[in-house]
Amino acid sequence: MEFTINKDYFFQAVSHVSKAIESTKTDSILAGIKITAGADRITIVGCNSTFSIKKQIPTKFNGTEQLQIYRAGTVVIPAKHLLELLKKLPDEITMKMQKDFLVTLNATGISIHIKGLNPEQYPALLEINENSKISITITSSKLIGILKSTMYAASNTITKPVLTGIMFSFQQDQLTCTATNSHRLAYRRMAINSNVNTCCIVPKSALNELLKLLSHDELQVNITITDHEILFSTSTFHFHTRIIDGKYPDVTSLLLGDAKTIVTIHRKQLLQGIERANFFAKNSRNNNIHFELLPDFTLKISSKSTEIGDIKEIQSITSLQGENDVNITLDGQLLIDVLKVMKEDEISIRFNGSLKPVLIQPVDETYHKHLISPVRTK
Repeated sequence: MEFTINKDYFFQAVSHVSKAIESTKTDSILAGIKITAGADRITIVGCNSTFSIKKQIPTKFNGTEQLQIYRAGTVVIPAKHLLELLKKLPDEITMKMQKDFLVTLNATGISIHIKGLNPEQYPALLEINENSKISITITSSKLIGILKSTMYAASNTITKPVLTGIMFSFQQDQLTCTATNSHRLAYRRMAINSNVNTCCIVPKSALNELLKLLSHDELQVNITITDHEILFSTSTFHFHTRIIDGKYPDVTSLLLGDAKTIVTIHRKQLLQGIERANFFAKNSRNNNIHFELLPDFTLKISSKSTEIGDIKEIQSITSLQGENDVNITLDGQLLIDVLKVMKEDEISIRFNGSLKPVLIQPVDETYHKHLISPVRTK
């Protein structure tokens, strides 16, 4: 293997795939990235026990030559060492593999040798069976939007593995994503070009890394699903991860039904008030913030801290439907998370008593819903 490449392109690609490298695997083949030089491109792969990232650098990009390949071949190089060296090298680099996987990096007046590893020991990536695969296409901006709207609600603990993932449900021309940790729930439905009916649970940790690779450009993302893995691919990278085994909880009933009280309010105004109240509440066990509808049709937000003091704030509301009887305590941080992922100016909050979950959604919309369980104070 031998090629000459622009340092910036190479460093960017190596940086991206290194997101899949586990820092604790310093003595493992998984601490390395696999570099393969082919006829018209080099392929760079990083992987761990959950997901893998594959980037390809063609010899020409947007009409500009950025890579010259002299000899094909494959090698695995420790990712940490390669990244640190690339930061310190000038613009053009020649990489050459010699005997016993010894790799030479040459730049102007510089020669570096790195001990590589046998690529045959590197894990094989997902192989798609063309006869059994399920494939969907979506724009990157839509995928970013639906992930950011829901991922925050997934669990960060592995007590219930299925709750550490996001439920992808594909139906005719529709994608629904759902995430919950038992205390909060996020639901988003979106129209896409799809003629399949299937579902799978995708790890939140993997999707966090996928988001870093995606851009807001209108790139096409191909989603390929097998029995145990899901592959997201674009013209510049492939990202595949395992699917979490298990049955996701049926949350449909939680998102349906009439509310006793529906309050319409400005989202930013409410967010700012909750952030102020959360300053006093964040030292309590559940970031307790109290909400009460007053007789003059205003909303009272309050919290207190034994160490700092307390706060009371009265906010106007846009409209009220149903009973003028709201007296409930909620986790302030959970509310902040919801209001930050929503983008609408006005939202509706649906109350069903002090012990029932609160449903938050855009006004007159049902495609985007968030549910928060109340805090029991007695």
